[in-house]
Amino acid sequence: MVNPKVDIVLLVALLVCTALVVHALDNGLAHRPPMGWMSWERYRCITDCSKYPDECISEALFKRMADLMVSEGYRDAGYEYVNIDDCWMADERDEDGVLQPNKERFPNGIKHLADYVSKIVSNGTSSSLAQQPLSVKACLCTH
Repeated sequence: MVNPKVDIVLLVALLVCTALVVHALDNGLAHRPPMGWMSWERYRCITDCSKYPDECISEALFKRMADLMVSEGYRDAGYEYVNIDDCWMADERDEDGVLQPNKERFPNGIKHLADYVSKIVSNGTSSSLAQQPLSVKACLCTH
């Protein structure tokens, strides 16, 4: 027979024991989760800019969202990333097999967009994903 009082006591004991053995580095990292905006949840893979000019995955959309992150107070609340999830690339890769941005929807390229977003959202850019976050991330995979 299950005794609710015993279950609660065991649960509290388990939580106390777990809290005693949990260790973390006190190095200032990950005091909060990475916060930002990602296109996929709302816009999926809308690429028809003539039919959906305000909703298509494009340079204009990401700039608008970055501007809104600042004007609506999200940057001040800790949001610092604008993530390009999918559907940004051209149909063909370059001569080296590297994915390229769609020239119609990203006429100035991903670097231009990253520079724009970095200046207004995170106030800086980074050259290494391994050492510092980038404001705009896009998968430039070559597989």
